[in-house]
Amino acid sequence: MSWTLVAREDPRLLGDRIRLPHTILEQLNAMNAQHPYVFRIQDLACSVLEFSAPENEIHLSPQLYSVLNAETATIALANLEKGTKATLVPLSSDYLQVKDMRSLLEAHLRREYTTLSIGQRLEPINNKTRIPFIVKHLEPQNHVLCIQTDIEIDILPMDNLEIQEKPRWINHELLIKSSGNQVFEIPHIDTEWYRIDCSSTDCEVFVGLDPTPTHHLFASVEYGNNRLAIPKSDLQGPTFSVAVHARSDFTLHLTTVAPPVLVEQKVEGVECSNCYSIVPQQSLTMHQLHCSRNQKGCPICKRAFKIQDFADHTHCDKCDYNGSLKAVQKHLIWKHQKHTCDCGLEIDLDQVREHTLVCPEVNIICRYCHLYQKRGKLSSNAQDLYLGLGLTEHESECGSRTIVCQKCSKNITIKQVQQHMEYHEFQKQQQQIFKLCSNQTCYAPFWSPRHDPQHQQLIQKIALQYHTQFTKGCGNRCQNEYCFSSGSEMFNGKPLEPNQSAIKVMDLLKSGLPMHPQPKYYFCVKEDVTLMKQEALLLADCGFKLEWAVKALLETKDSQKALEWLKSNAPTLK
Repeated sequence: MSWTLVAREDPRLLGDRIRLPHTILEQLNAMNAQHPYVFRIQDLACSVLEFSAPENEIHLSPQLYSVLNAETATIALANLEKGTKATLVPLSSDYLQVKDMRSLLEAHLRREYTTLSIGQRLEPINNKTRIPFIVKHLEPQNHVLCIQTDIEIDILPMDNLEIQEKPRWINHELLIKSSGNQVFEIPHIDTEWYRIDCSSTDCEVFVGLDPTPTHHLFASVEYGNNRLAIPKSDLQGPTFSVAVHARSDFTLHLTTVAPPVLVEQKVEGVECSNCYSIVPQQSLTMHQLHCSRNQKGCPICKRAFKIQDFADHTHCDKCDYNGSLKAVQKHLIWKHQKHTCDCGLEIDLDQVREHTLVCPEVNIICRYCHLYQKRGKLSSNAQDLYLGLGLTEHESECGSRTIVCQKCSKNITIKQVQQHMEYHEFQKQQQQIFKLCSNQTCYAPFWSPRHDPQHQQLIQKIALQYHTQFTKGCGNRCQNEYCFSSGSEMFNGKPLEPNQSAIKVMDLLKSGLPMHPQPKYYFCVKEDVTLMKQEALLLADCGFKLEWAVKALLETKDSQKALEWLKSNAPTLK
């Protein structure tokens, strides 16, 4: 079925979205057309956002309108299969700067597309930069659905494109040689500490997710001291970045050696009046003769210098820092001057780490779409405040997508998953379980299917079971001492007479009536029931009540599946 309509461009529409008149919806309902409603327009597929267009008009996204290039559009209802594989060709080398291409494409398709077509142009945005791709190949058709499916995506490399190799760890070491201002993305490895050394004496090193002088977690800005020791637990995400601002060539050296523990050692002796070092008493005279000719000590910091270097030594007049004139000048600029953040706030360098954790201009990884986004403002939505997750406005919107809970089949938003699963766990822990059978040789239920409020039918069934065991036996290789087939001493090699059996039955019923608070029974069971009892005991040792172990075996008929069932449905022992 097809329709010819007047085409209108609507800049509010994205990707493959269109708007159609309400009359077309009525026709589709009359045809019992299947959801989602998708159409073919020239060589592309498209999807309906809503049926709100004026009569005889079709509103197209700018992308579709540019392909149409006509005043009218003919659309035809299409039946598309779900896509399984797509091949994309990049049109710009900017795609090499994307840290998580899978999340970027997934978020872009989810937001703007229901269908994909060969020849279609995709333009996901990464840090305000459009990354253009062309769809070159699709499976199983030239037009496919891209919702509620997993699509394997291949990205073909661009011709004559020199790809820069990313840093790699070799034996827990990583060396990078470069110059100028550079930012390096470093993959995490299994360690507790990272140690970072830069060979340049005049440079600044910043570490974080996207580090800058005003947005970082760790920094080294002192002249001649460019070493950092960083615990891995302070660096979130699959990678972290190291930014180096240098005025010359440098070598960046990363290792996984923990910082040494410094132990203060006391030295016995006398303080030299010239260099202020501690010298043994017996060596003081010889030390002073050499020291006075070659060294000079600073009376403020008690450090010794060569005489020719002492003139270059000075102190910061605002703190205890000391060093060369050049080092102190750099120290004053970085440590005692305000730095203006992108958000407009003026902060000291020592406040940058704390400010980075709350600044709205800092790039963070969205906990739901896993894309790099500016933090922005915290959500003021009442539900978000109640959840107490500290969501940003982007995360609040991104987390509003719904999924189906695998346990209760209800639609829930992604941001409510944690609380929803906690509710299921609470329900699981509060469940009540049936009482186990009182038969001492198994845990299989023994019951009468008839309505029996006074337990008369049940008592008769119990008595008949005992009488059969005493007079005939169960006929199996039984280990129940109250069964003739077991060969126990009670029978002396022959079954009991009916009168003898009746007396034994009455004796057992005294402690086995259903009304007894803790009745005990001694019934013979089949071999598979005995095996189930042994399996239930083993499952109970995994941290569950025996009753739940029995229920799991009854539900699944398999010990391996029963353990999985217990983990999903049964409360654990506290």
